[in-house]
Amino acid sequence: TIRALATPNTPFAPDQKPNTCDQKTVPIIPGESKVSIYNLMISAVAPRPIFLVSTMSDSGVVNVAPFSYSTVIAHNPPTVAFSCTHTSKGIIRDTLRNVQQNKECVINMISEWFLEHANHTSADYPPEISEMERANLTPVKSDIVKPPRVGESAVQMESTVEGFHETKDDNGNTTCTTVFCRVRKFHISEDVFDHEKKEVDIERYKVMSRLGGNKYGRMDGYIDISRPKYDKSSDKAN
Repeated sequence: TIRALATPNTPFAPDQKPNTCDQKTVPIIPGESKVSIYNLMISAVAPRPIFLVSTMSDSGVVNVAPFSYSTVIAHNPPTVAFSCTHTSKGIIRDTLRNVQQNKECVINMISEWFLEHANHTSADYPPEISEMERANLTPVKSDIVKPPRVGESAVQMESTVEGFHETKDDNGNTTCTTVFCRVRKFHISEDVFDHEKKEVDIERYKVMSRLGGNKYGRMDGYIDISRPKYDKSSDKAN
């Protein structure tokens, strides 16, 4: 059960300082510290959405892989993005190769009921092997794009690739490629769709997120806080 939680600072007034305003910080400069920046970032920037991306190679092999460097970019038009890190030798992943060739993919969200199967797709299988088959996931024919959807996913987004952005290190080597995708069609499971509110029911959705290390997160509670509105006459936001 997902619980509605109380706000931590009640009653709240914007002129009050938070309790942690005098905290001490640990300074870390990338490239000048023994700290693993990878471990630091995936533990600090959390929770993160996970996109289970299904693609298809030119030879028809279906690739499925999870990406936690992922997010929503815009709702009009519906645009999402995920980043594919390159190997230490500069080799690109199967997913990136496929979307560069075919400019299509399906973004499948991961729910608790098939977490282990989704995690299995992160294994480093060779390009000629389908992770969809090895993880025993169910391929469902898409309506617009060639790559199939993952039948176990409660939210599936058929997408076309709009563009790429390469991230380079100080030596000019490409270390990561971000893929920007426009969602052409949503498929939402009846089991999680709230027909009255026209949105996904977060309690039934049981969507998973990514934390540091090998940890996954699930939603057990939420805090509902309304956005303040600025009043020009009083010069305050309430």
